[in-house]
Amino acid sequence: MALAHVHVPNPMALVRAASWHNVLAGLGVYLPLFVVHDLGILLTAPRGAGGWTLGPRAEILAQAHRLRPLARGEGLEQIVPPQASALLGRYLELVRTIAGSEVVEKAATWRLRDELIGVLILRVLGDVYQSWPYRAKGSGGTSLPVDPDLYGGADIAMHYRDFDARPLWDFLDHLVKQKWQIMTSVEQVDLDTLRLLGLFNYGREGDSDVIGAGLELPDLFFALRSPEANDVVNFSLELLPSVLETKRAGGAQTFSMDGYASIERRGGAAVAVHPGRLLGVDARPAPGLRPRPGAHAGQEAVAGRR
Repeated sequence: MALAHVHVPNPMALVRAASWHNVLAGLGVYLPLFVVHDLGILLTAPRGAGGWTLGPRAEILAQAHRLRPLARGEGLEQIVPPQASALLGRYLELVRTIAGSEVVEKAATWRLRDELIGVLILRVLGDVYQSWPYRAKGSGGTSLPVDPDLYGGADIAMHYRDFDARPLWDFLDHLVKQKWQIMTSVEQVDLDTLRLLGLFNYGREGDSDVIGAGLELPDLFFALRSPEANDVVNFSLELLPSVLETKRAGGAQTFSMDGYASIERRGGAAVAVHPGRLLGVDARPAPGLRPRPGAHAGQEAVAGRR
């Protein structure tokens, strides 16, 4: 997280980043956490007041590289080597370009669920990750805890010094070289498909009370990649307002009871005439059977008790 460039005044941002990382890990992709954090925040938080801001974490980098706080007037060039400083500048330019995309601006207003955000990050960066030539990119990958207490007082600079950061810089170099491929992947995200998928709640399989329950993450990924899904999505979005506005109309119901086909308290004179009378047949009820008050005379009765 020392290399993250998107800042948001939300203590739960790291927890959500861990959740997005776990979604990606479940799909076999282990992106660096700072990349997942930056892109995920852009897709979920608005810009401006109370939202995200962009810039390097110079204070943390100073503590990580020089074991001392950032001096007054000291810039990023005095903290990290010149090659690393130039690489961070190119990464900041990439993040700014992604932040200006219409897809990112729209997605941030829809409050998408973490499962969908994780799949959307995979849609944007999956091909870049697979083309990274680092052979050990998937080794040692595991899910991260989502306990807020573990991230609240974390010493990011100390954790940065605890492991070999060369793979991070190598991936960052590969990432900025694929800038236009990344932007093409961002612009290829169909907003209608994303909007429709955002209406579902991805519960566990067998949970019939949740719309979209049992929908697998690979299904979401292929839906975001499939151009053939656009026609179905457009039709669904056109049909959805009519479905939501549909009201159930009340209606009279009849039930078979007490030997009668039905009991009705309304009707014209014609229904009060038994068809047998029109044919000259005696239509009197059998002995021991009495129609209840309110029933029409023309309704047929079954045989009484013997």
